[in-house]
Amino acid sequence: AVDPPLLPCYVTAAFGRERDRLAGVARGLRSSKQTRTTAGPIAVDFDASLLVIMAIFWATYLVVRIFLIGPVMKMLRERDSEIVTAQETFDRAQAKVEARIEAQREKLKEARAEAAAHRDRIRKEAQQARETLVAEARQEADAELQQAIAALDAETAEQRRLLEARAERLAADMTAKLVGAPS
Repeated sequence: AVDPPLLPCYVTAAFGRERDRLAGVARGLRSSKQTRTTAGPIAVDFDASLLVIMAIFWATYLVVRIFLIGPVMKMLRERDSEIVTAQETFDRAQAKVEARIEAQREKLKEARAEAAAHRDRIRKEAQQARETLVAEARQEADAELQQAIAALDAETAEQRRLLEARAERLAADMTAKLVGAPS
């Protein structure tokens, strides 16, 4: 370490006394460091400047507390209460929305069940109508078939009768020609 009085000083002669005082303070600090490690408590010299410094500190603290910290804390408390109020409002609105959604889901479920029942009822009615139409068509087809069979049987019987009559005539003609008798 460099000895403080030996440091170059660029201060004019008018400040020489101050330089000497600072050199003494530096020597005192150096000696207090040496004694601090070997000696007990440090002797502190209290004077009126300590009271002035404490008064300035507490005045500054009060001014900062009143004009800065107080309003900031008030603003933060208000902000927190607004956040809590907004969160509660949001939660209530969310609960209402969830309740409405659940009610809509229930209505939709009921509507689907009703639509399924209606669709099944219409399907059954359509099946019954189809079965009725098929039965009626079968009856009509059976009736037409019976009529056609009856007409065909009648036509067949008529044609057989005609064919038998013709066969008899042909047989009589052939017999007459073979026997030689005129017909």
